[in-house]
Amino acid sequence: LDIQLVIDRDHLDFSKKLHPAIKIGTRLHGEGHLHHKILVVDHEYIWLGSANFTQNAFDHSKNLAIAFFSPKTGALLFQEALDIASANPRTNSEPFSSTFQDQLLELYLLPHNDPNSSSSVEATMNEIGKEKLISLIENAKHHLKISVDVWTYKDASRAVIEAMNRGVQVDVAVGSLTEEAVKMLMRAGVNVKQAKNLHYKFMLVDHKILLNGSPNWSMNAFSRSDESFIVLY
Repeated sequence: LDIQLVIDRDHLDFSKKLHPAIKIGTRLHGEGHLHHKILVVDHEYIWLGSANFTQNAFDHSKNLAIAFFSPKTGALLFQEALDIASANPRTNSEPFSSTFQDQLLELYLLPHNDPNSSSSVEATMNEIGKEKLISLIENAKHHLKISVDVWTYKDASRAVIEAMNRGVQVDVAVGSLTEEAVKMLMRAGVNVKQAKNLHYKFMLVDHKILLNGSPNWSMNAFSRSDESFIVLY
């Protein structure tokens, strides 16, 4: 099989244990991490979510992954892996959409954007991702169910509080209650609970729109790291 592995540079120490035919790539420049959690098989079967490829992710921590068939999405993600490893310049900032059975599926890529040499395309991609997250919250009609390991993004907190104040039922589970963005929710009266071994990064809107992927709700996720999430309608 032709195998391309793209992994964060902090985790390259196991590479000598792999078969020499496996191609290994990483992003070598800038801050932040390569934080995707994606498997693409034969350019058409995709497994994408919050789970790292570790024993702990499958045995111990709470994660959510979506598996689906989409040749177009698979080809795009395969190219994304090659682009990260080769540092090819990006030319397209638009999110990708496809149809899975009768459901619309949107894919949002959040690339690393080096503050020392900022790219307008990568900055736009991150901004589009943030705007999508906030717009889903702002357009919720009756329910928001959110579970995120790390929540430091205060704009998302403000949007959730506004949703609660207009009558949306909001339930939040987080990994830590110490971040100021989470404290904002609790002070406003949002139902927030702490969960052990939580690694989720998902939101369910009105019981029918799912956002799920790799990014925690932090500014780092929307600027410094390489991330991805899907929205499934």
